[in-house]
Amino acid sequence: MASLMRPLAGRPSVPQTGIPRPVLRELLLAHQVGPGRRVLVVGDHPGGLVDYLRFLGIDAESAEDGRRVDLVVILDAELYRGSLIAPGPLATTASLLAGLCPGGSLVFLDGHGKHSGTCYVRHLAVFPGVFRSRNRRGWSLATLQIASSLRTPEEWSALSEAAGSSDEPCCDAAVQPEPLPSRIAA
Repeated sequence: MASLMRPLAGRPSVPQTGIPRPVLRELLLAHQVGPGRRVLVVGDHPGGLVDYLRFLGIDAESAEDGRRVDLVVILDAELYRGSLIAPGPLATTASLLAGLCPGGSLVFLDGHGKHSGTCYVRHLAVFPGVFRSRNRRGWSLATLQIASSLRTPEEWSALSEAAGSSDEPCCDAAVQPEPLPSRIAA
């Protein structure tokens, strides 16, 4: 049986992402991602997903290079671990939205329960577009698809600033625990 699991000679093995295949399928099909499309993966460890997308023939990157993309996938990014309605995350999302092609989408892909679905709704509702939220195999996919007309980076930034951001947590998952006082005497 183990011999059946090895890649065939001369054929590369499929890169591992840590994301269940049904979730990957949902991500690709729902956003019509295939060869010829550009994807930006944002997060602390985007390499597996970038490698997987490249394996499929999709132009995928983990760093912005100034070219517009069809899809931005936010995967476990440190900046988004706190409150999603804070100024930093809103400004980052505005910047990412400014890099989308007309009709492109931004997706939060959360398999670790970092936030409740309501957090993504509150965060993405600041920006114009069509919002969808789905759960698949314990993973949340929260998507904002922008309109076919482009906005300037300044317009996206103004939308995030007009939101009247808050430093309050958006959910219990975003509450950072207070450090425990040290029991060691100085």
